[in-house]
Amino acid sequence: MDIQSLGRRLEEVAAIVGRESHPFSEEPKGNDEYLKYRTLIHGDPKHANFFFRRRQVSDDEEEKIEVGVIDFQWSGFGLAATDVAHHITSAISSSAVSLDGKGEDYLLDHYYSCLSKELVKFGVGKNVEEIETTIFPREVLQKQYEVAVLDVCRIVFAYSWRRWKAEEKPSEESFNRNAYNKSLDSVLWLVTRCHVLVEKYNSRHSNN
Repeated sequence: MDIQSLGRRLEEVAAIVGRESHPFSEEPKGNDEYLKYRTLIHGDPKHANFFFRRRQVSDDEEEKIEVGVIDFQWSGFGLAATDVAHHITSAISSSAVSLDGKGEDYLLDHYYSCLSKELVKFGVGKNVEEIETTIFPREVLQKQYEVAVLDVCRIVFAYSWRRWKAEEKPSEESFNRNAYNKSLDSVLWLVTRCHVLVEKYNSRHSNN
């Protein structure tokens, strides 16, 4: 890929990518197509803001994993895909993703399957089929996710990498730093995916 031009190509779509990823941040008009997908998001779902513990109350009960979440200063109305993209790019090990995007597809498929069942459980749809065909199709999640990854890239490339510090193994010092600020493999993956998604984004809009 032409890595020398990647920053310029990303900058050319940065403004519109930002608006599409955060349609409820400032402009009250022009976001009608996103309203039905509006939800409450965390805003900073990096790994340091999640705590997990295994718990088994009795010998007869199956062991469960409890999750605690902190740091809600960026919470507000947004798109679920924006939180998902932030989490995958900042908190996921490079071994869980791949340069061809198949690793992301696996993670998104699992997320979407769980989300569809919960939407039915809380009465958003009558069944999973209605969620998948009418209310929130998988391809809509994919499109919103890809735009959100580009939005993450514009922030990372322009700002976050000034804090880059490679690590050979996890440490207490590095716990609060995102994957793209400490793992070269994560950086190479993010740059590669950014190139692919910028090209895909431009191709999609040039054909519309």
